[in-house]
Amino acid sequence: MKNFLDMLKRNNTGLGFNSNSNQTNEKLLIFGIAENIKNETTFDCDAYIYNKIPIKSANYTGKFVSKEDQINQLDKADFIVINKTSDVDFNVFNYDNGIGLIISEKINEERQNTLESFDFDFLIYDINIDSYNLEEIFKIKDTISNIHSNWILNIHSKNFNSNNLQYIYDIGFAGISIDLSTMTNKLFKNIKSEIIKIEDKKNDKL
Repeated sequence: MKNFLDMLKRNNTGLGFNSNSNQTNEKLLIFGIAENIKNETTFDCDAYIYNKIPIKSANYTGKFVSKEDQINQLDKADFIVINKTSDVDFNVFNYDNGIGLIISEKINEERQNTLESFDFDFLIYDINIDSYNLEEIFKIKDTISNIHSNWILNIHSKNFNSNNLQYIYDIGFAGISIDLSTMTNKLFKNIKSEIIKIEDKKNDKL
């Protein structure tokens, strides 16, 4: 039986976790935000996130938590992703599978300490990146360095340059999440191609 947490532990590295060992050694995971199971045949991602889990998926599948969800209803998901903490009406400490949290605004010191104490399996950085200039990189690095986790960067396909993937890896992200409903086959192929090209930097500047 597939186990999402075992996959994270088995492929954990200093900067994050890589894809399954029987695949190309890719430096960044791809989490696909999917509308239906057809997305899984069109886009080859490491994991898929749904609003509702498909019944017959053989891949790692997660669910966005909604206000109606109860913990016993989420066992079919390999992991859950929390967007709004106000939607979680159960004790997350009792959930045995992977737990991710979306970070969509700047984190103050108090919330930083709270997130550290919860020890989420992964965090999705969903704060808008205006550009990849050095000042912007400093702001991102401040956030992801202060909270130990597997950080995933949510990217928006309409204005994303796949050439930035090496930079994203160098900063310290373990993967990216993409909305498959707006993804084109051409851009996805470019993203996969650029991920394969990613190299570890010997000087380790970041």
